[in-house]
Amino acid sequence: MKKIQSLDELKEEILLLEAKRYQQEVELKEAFHDTMESMRLSNVIKNTAKDLANSSAFKSDLVNAGMSMTAGYLSKRLAFGSKGGVVKWLFGNLLQMGVSNVVAKNADSIKAGGLSLFQSFFRRKQHEEEDEHADGAIHQNGKH
Repeated sequence: MKKIQSLDELKEEILLLEAKRYQQEVELKEAFHDTMESMRLSNVIKNTAKDLANSSAFKSDLVNAGMSMTAGYLSKRLAFGSKGGVVKWLFGNLLQMGVSNVVAKNADSIKAGGLSLFQSFFRRKQHEEEDEHADGAIHQNGKH
């Protein structure tokens, strides 16, 4: 800051400082408003939901949970059906919890195995189609 030597320089410096203070006040109010807006419950929930939706770990956990619950439910229905007495209901629920627990603990291995089966099935189907096309080409060439 330069040394003020006259009354006019003092007035000019005061005006500059007041303008600077006003600008800082405006910026502070905007920052406060933005902070209050971001802290509203609806915005916190919305932002959290967006973060969860974009999180690959959350998606993986959600898939694992769905897979284990579905496997447990299906095993219960396949083993005991939908009707029965208290004993069937109890053993069905125990089976469902057990299967769900096993699937949840081994979800990554099960997904990897399922993916491998899926890929090998489509590779085999693709090879069969290629063989059919090759056989068709050989028969056509043999006729001509």
